[in-house]
Amino acid sequence: MRIFRPKRPVHCLESHRVYYGLIYAPVSGVFIDEALVMLMQAPHSYTREDVLEIQCHGGPAVTRRILEAVLACGAREADPGEFTRRAFLNGRIDLAQAEAVMELVTAATDLQRQAAIGALSGNMSRSIHGVREEVVDVLARIEAELDFPEDGLEFHSATALCRSISEKILHPIHALLASYDTRHIVRDGVRVVMAGRPNTGKSSLFNGILGTSRVLVSPVPGTTRDSIEENLDINGLLVTLVDTAGIRQETSDTIESMGMDIAQREMERANHLLVLIDCSLPLTHEDLHLLGSIHPGRPVTVVLNKIDLLKGPFAEPSCLQDGLNVLPVTAQIQAVLLEKGVSEAVFLPVSAKTGFGLDRLKERIANAALSDRAVNCDFPIPTLRQRDILMKAAESFESAQDLLKNGKALEIVAIELRNGLSGLNEMLGLEANEDVLNRIFSRFCIGK
Repeated sequence: MRIFRPKRPVHCLESHRVYYGLIYAPVSGVFIDEALVMLMQAPHSYTREDVLEIQCHGGPAVTRRILEAVLACGAREADPGEFTRRAFLNGRIDLAQAEAVMELVTAATDLQRQAAIGALSGNMSRSIHGVREEVVDVLARIEAELDFPEDGLEFHSATALCRSISEKILHPIHALLASYDTRHIVRDGVRVVMAGRPNTGKSSLFNGILGTSRVLVSPVPGTTRDSIEENLDINGLLVTLVDTAGIRQETSDTIESMGMDIAQREMERANHLLVLIDCSLPLTHEDLHLLGSIHPGRPVTVVLNKIDLLKGPFAEPSCLQDGLNVLPVTAQIQAVLLEKGVSEAVFLPVSAKTGFGLDRLKERIANAALSDRAVNCDFPIPTLRQRDILMKAAESFESAQDLLKNGKALEIVAIELRNGLSGLNEMLGLEANEDVLNRIFSRFCIGK
């Protein structure tokens, strides 16, 4: 009550009840702001500790003055992630759920939000706990026989134990690993790189997809000298769109040459490559040079830009809707790509100037990333840290299975099972050391 004066006199604050009042500086008594204050007594709080929450008007000056008042009363500023760390240490959530809090806070798209909510609700934890129980059961059967060798009792058969390891331990772990391989795109997003010779309209298309004038556009070839990137949300998918310098066969300009080198590196990093062609002109040697530098292994979309400049039958709506497959340049492009092993490129007509085809292009980007991925965020999607732990645990369980099949000593089998179990415990935070916790919670913002 040193800084808060309720509008209605109260003897003491009751838990989980909101009080309206005024905030004053503790020493000078200067009025700071109106506020709502709520006390949440342990264990019914986020951290399972006593928590006092002050809800004030927004704005940096107000919040700073209230923070100064609270600190003057003996409080200290929270470390990054300290509230979530306390919730973990007090057993309210496990480590997998704590990581989900960070994912939820940083979610930039609705798919990321859904994936984080699923993990926060415990779908990953339940999966790991289920596997962990099966490991403990197999270990118990093995150790029972090791503990009572003089009784001559057989608590297991090697075949039955191998089946348990395969079906109840390795199978669900492999399913989680496959989930990372197919669905990490939801969490990490895709890198879509735009490439083309100078003056094909990359910067105009970049601005058109973003819906804002992010980069300068000029009819002078070679305006873009460096790569420029922006994030956007396309159908819930996080997309990093990259505009690159125009690629020529050769140039005497040192800066332009450096920009072309950057563009080539971006093409190699791309999850999805947009190759821009000015379809109002015949293919040039620079177009062919660019097409010849494409490597297979990623979605490729040939963007036939500047269709607003087409004349005659090629400008008919039916032709445009068909992807301009009747254009002579299309056959040439397909021939070059087939020679490079790129057999499934998609051709899309667009006009960066008028906006024609931009919606179809966005759909193409999202569909290419998610087509083979069941975007069911209720199914656990491991983080990179969790995937690495699962891979090591799987190696231990596979080793235990092989040892059983080859009739090796049960003591060695038990060691491998314990190694795998230790990994599962680390995922849940049951055996996480201080360095692991510091690394995870250091990524949090203050206040979480």
